[in-house]
Amino acid sequence: MRRAWLVLWIALAGCATAPLQRGRTDLAPAVDDWGPHPDAPLEWWYVSSASPEAGLAFHVAFFRAHLPPEQRVLGIPVHRLFPGAYAIAHVSVTDLRTGERYLRARTDFPFGYARTAGEPLRLELGPWSLVEGGEQGRFTLRAGPLSLDLAVEKPPTVHPPGWSGSASLGRMAYQSIPRLRYEGTWRDRPVSGTAWMDHQWGEVIPLRDARWDWHGLHLSDGTDLMLYALSRPDGTHPCVQVTTTDAAGTTRALPEARLTPRSTWRSAQGRLYVVGWTLTLPGDSLTIRPLRLDQELVTIPGIPYWEGPVVVEGTFRGRAVRGVGMGEHLPWPEGVPSAPACGTRGARR
Repeated sequence: MRRAWLVLWIALAGCATAPLQRGRTDLAPAVDDWGPHPDAPLEWWYVSSASPEAGLAFHVAFFRAHLPPEQRVLGIPVHRLFPGAYAIAHVSVTDLRTGERYLRARTDFPFGYARTAGEPLRLELGPWSLVEGGEQGRFTLRAGPLSLDLAVEKPPTVHPPGWSGSASLGRMAYQSIPRLRYEGTWRDRPVSGTAWMDHQWGEVIPLRDARWDWHGLHLSDGTDLMLYALSRPDGTHPCVQVTTTDAAGTTRALPEARLTPRSTWRSAQGRLYVVGWTLTLPGDSLTIRPLRLDQELVTIPGIPYWEGPVVVEGTFRGRAVRGVGMGEHLPWPEGVPSAPACGTRGARR
């Protein structure tokens, strides 16, 4: 299996020299379009949560990836040897009470045995699964010792303008369920809390085309914030996107938002991450800081990133708020970067 992972990593990492193929994917998602998109070079589903009341933070991801037709190993087109899309999944759980971290990953490469379907959504990779079933708006998540039932508290939404990124950096169709209430068990311990679920698909390969800093935040006033700073791997061409979903489930872009780095953390392997941020809006400011620093993940196919629980406090719409959420950060080039806002209008360039 390690050899299979190595082949997959060589294929994906080798995309760094392959030309981009734009416009291969539908980037105008419907709100209820949660099923797989066979033509997308890369697609993923995330379920994540920071629940201090449960003493738990988790991040479960399912990926579908095509080996690029341009990539060759020893002169042989890789996709001819391994046709079709392959699945990768990983689960990361941090016990906030004990500090224990649990990290596992699996792939169906090169055998392709994963099951993916839509209407209703069904993702199965061996014993791990994310399945929509029973009543509408309910999901089950089974990933090792994490077993959860999730119920949608806010309806699915599409982040304006329907995708993340920009024409120069690459784009990913982007939709979320910003709040799901979950109940279940972690290592047979009863847990409950609030989760965030994402679905993206498109043309961006992490660290080949772009790198990002992302947050999904639940504020105490019932508002949910999605924010990211996207750039090229060398930190150039930064782009900021912020959307807000109110208590009624209406999502709007905040093109006037700005993100400013506040603090960094360096992993034992020497990789630098920006883990603390300030979100500035006209008349308001929110400070985001990590609950834990040592949250780096290195999973199949070897792409490192930081994923962990964060807390937020400050003012929003003129009122004091607090909140919790999850942050996701890819390694930064040396030096703390600037992140000027480009907003929704800038992202269309």
